[in-house]
Amino acid sequence: MLRAWRLTWFRSVPGRRLEIDVRLADLEKHEFNIRPDAFDLISDCCYLQRDLFSAIGAFVRPGGIPIDIIQLVDNSTGVKPMNPEFLVHRGELRGFFVGWTNLHDVEGKPAVAPAFGG
Repeated sequence: MLRAWRLTWFRSVPGRRLEIDVRLADLEKHEFNIRPDAFDLISDCCYLQRDLFSAIGAFVRPGGIPIDIIQLVDNSTGVKPMNPEFLVHRGELRGFFVGWTNLHDVEGKPAVAPAFGG
């Protein structure tokens, strides 16, 4: 299913430019053609496809940063059950980035739950 996306960005520094390249691809079928070391930053938030991590590692240039926010398996009471196929176990995500410099790493629940308007 194709979705329409809207991107909003703000420029706060006069004279600087932000270029945005948006591509639509079926990630499960690896329908992307990206040269190695092409990106300074790749963000993977709330989407787990384990075989993509090696591609992310190849596409981030040396000195670049991958940002990955993936839900953990959580059997606590009061937590809505989720499909374990889309969750990582403690320590699992680190295993995809062996040899990388880790700038920040947190596993677990935030001290304060984020407030989202609704």
